[in-house]
Amino acid sequence: MPRTKADFKYTVFERDGFGWYFQYLVGDGKRSPMLSVKSLVKRMGLQEEHPKLKSKRQCERIVVLAYERGFIKINRGSRELLTDYLLDFWDFTGIRIRRLNKRRPGAVSENYAGIMRGYIKTHIVPLVGKGMEVADVSPKFVRDISNKLIDSGAMANSTVDKIMVAFTKPLRDAWKNDMIHENPTKLVEHVDTTPERQRGILTRSEFQKVLVVLKENATEHVYLAVLLAAATGMRLGEIRALYANDINVVNEQDAIIHVSKSWSIKGGEKSTKGKKTRSTPCPTWLANKLLDMAAKNTTGSSLVFWTVGGAKDNGPVASSYIRENFYGHLYDVLEAQAGVKVGTMVEDTDATARGKFDKEGKPLMVRAGEMMRRGRNISFHSFRHFFNTEAQALGATGDKLRLTVGHESKEMTDIYTRAENRLDMVKSIADISHLIVGEAEIVEDSVGSTECKRLQEKE
Repeated sequence: MPRTKADFKYTVFERDGFGWYFQYLVGDGKRSPMLSVKSLVKRMGLQEEHPKLKSKRQCERIVVLAYERGFIKINRGSRELLTDYLLDFWDFTGIRIRRLNKRRPGAVSENYAGIMRGYIKTHIVPLVGKGMEVADVSPKFVRDISNKLIDSGAMANSTVDKIMVAFTKPLRDAWKNDMIHENPTKLVEHVDTTPERQRGILTRSEFQKVLVVLKENATEHVYLAVLLAAATGMRLGEIRALYANDINVVNEQDAIIHVSKSWSIKGGEKSTKGKKTRSTPCPTWLANKLLDMAAKNTTGSSLVFWTVGGAKDNGPVASSYIRENFYGHLYDVLEAQAGVKVGTMVEDTDATARGKFDKEGKPLMVRAGEMMRRGRNISFHSFRHFFNTEAQALGATGDKLRLTVGHESKEMTDIYTRAENRLDMVKSIADISHLIVGEAEIVEDSVGSTECKRLQEKE
């Protein structure tokens, strides 16, 4: 049954240089955003009948026809506050995600929802007016938010892209459910997420110096985490989720580590990135050290990297504990290498550029080694790149390397079920793993504290 136009109040107007537009009154008496008549013609499939828009009368007929055919809904729009809607959308226990996970089990993890909600709370809410409603969102508003994030200069493009995903996904959902008048994301421009600079890695010489300092000064957790990351290319989350039964000693030289889990801050134990499992070789001497540390776990689990510092839970050691302790000892090496006195404090120029100062308005200070680390873009994750770079330099082939770092196909997983078979497949990688970190045991026995003291005296 055709719809009447008795309650349909609208206006058509021409914008210089842009063409014909229209607005109409929505259910609560507010005006809709300015909408393009040309876009309306395209939506209705009337391009042949109206190849050009020449007059106001012609456009008015098109708008009325669109209303009668249901392309325009005067009651469309939600009066829910935009900030409330965005935060509720990413609430893992809320109806929207529960419904989505019911349709597609595991579609949104608790950790992912928490990260997205954090992006909204930290970066989007401050840019949205307190009284803004969902129905008020326009394509221009969304594009302006994107531009503000980019113009702030405080984040990499990849971070801006993630924030915009957290922002636009709920908005597209709102549009599909008639809560917004038009596609709010149509003006958002693509953000190039190609890294502006490559991940930095340590040189082999620097790595050996770091091992010396770590062996002498770091806890066993930090020392073994660094060794394991360098020997296998495992991610920090995967290292934290390692259990004793994931380690299979094959012979006196080689062991196999089954990597099937990761650990995140909010979601706890989860599958690995890409939901892929893999088997990676590890020197037996290192595997035995990992098993020995797991045996010391008194928290009631067989986690290798169990929690430290008196924590009462039975989860793994905090990622910040591993990362920050590694950085602290890395500073010693970088500063000594640059001829800077170990422990020298310098201005945090990155913080100054962002307008951050201490309570007295003075520049924030950090270790000189921290500024060197940032400048070279070195992080704990760099060990994954270190392993790949070293392995390729030592002759690892692409297919076998992919098997050990996380690109194993399901077919390969099905074939290589026994530890001996898996080791045969990646024996060349196992040999390379020995070459990468095998010197660590030699360093411990032949150099030990003497070398560490020599290094510190040089610093």
